Amino acid sequence: MPETISETIEELQEALREYIEATYHLGDPSLVEQRRAILETPGVIHQQPYVESTPRYRVGSRFAELGLDDAARSVVSELSVGVNGKAPLIHDPPYEHQAASLCKALMERRSLVVMTGTGSGKTECFLLPILGKLAVEAKGRP
Repeated sequence: MPETISETIEELQEALREYIEATYHLGDPSLVEQRRAILETPGVIHQQPYVESTPRYRVGSRFAELGLDDAARSVVSELSVGVNGKAPLIHDPPYEHQAASLCKALMERRSLVVMTGTGSGKTECFLLPILGKLAVEAKGRP
């Protein structure tokens, strides 16, 4: 089992090279050597690895500090409190882009396009404004 990223990359490259060599058998040792040299050249069947870590997403203001309508603030605040020993459904404070989506959608009445990384809470960027809008409508038109 590989212990490092480099070892994992080498194993993957070797497995692909061995698969190609086994699938497309050559009998001439000279051709086998030439093909191996070509297959081991970066850019032929693999690239030099590029490993990037994802920065932490910035935390925004707490729901109570966003200036939301009382009904909207109440519903998102309730979801940020754990019930019966269970974890809360959302975090307070939310990420900066989640807080911005709430403000843009509910206070500025803007449509949203959210582009951010995997695991950053894009779903909440759409779900929280919908819940907030429903809470405001329910308060105004029960």
